[in-house]
Amino acid sequence: LFFLSRKVKFSEVVDYFTPSAFLALAIGQIGSFFSGSTAEATNTKLFLLSLIPVYKALLFFLGAFLTYKILFAIRREKYFKSFNLIFFVWYYGLVESVFELVMGGKKAIIGLNFNTVTPLVLLLTTTFYFLYYFRSLVFGRFATISQQVLKKNGKKDHKVAREGIQGASRKR
Repeated sequence: LFFLSRKVKFSEVVDYFTPSAFLALAIGQIGSFFSGSTAEATNTKLFLLSLIPVYKALLFFLGAFLTYKILFAIRREKYFKSFNLIFFVWYYGLVESVFELVMGGKKAIIGLNFNTVTPLVLLLTTTFYFLYYFRSLVFGRFATISQQVLKKNGKKDHKVAREGIQGASRKR
């Protein structure tokens, strides 16, 4: 509502909020670790698995750094406005789905719970969006690699195949 009253588009401003959102998530995970609220969720006696909130906090701090760098790329018009929001949703879905699958979680419906399904849906949706948005870069890279492989191996295979065909025709 604030942006509507000031006649500022949300897509122009949202890029500046995503590094702060990652910092808030990281600080929240550290607070969760110190309060011990996730200790019961892991149900483990292994020390490394009891540090899951710390790992998530470190990854969210990394996300804050990455979105900060992406923000400068957006300002240089390398990416479109509100790209940081899509990256935030993708990165959050990635971190949460990986750690939810590691922790196991309680199985509620069809062997999955809401906390497992939601990040996976966010991750898959934004991954397909990124593949579509960067399709020329991704598929162009695959095309150049495949052409290099075919150039390297294709000439030998082509000569062997041609000699095999010519040898077969001579035997007739």
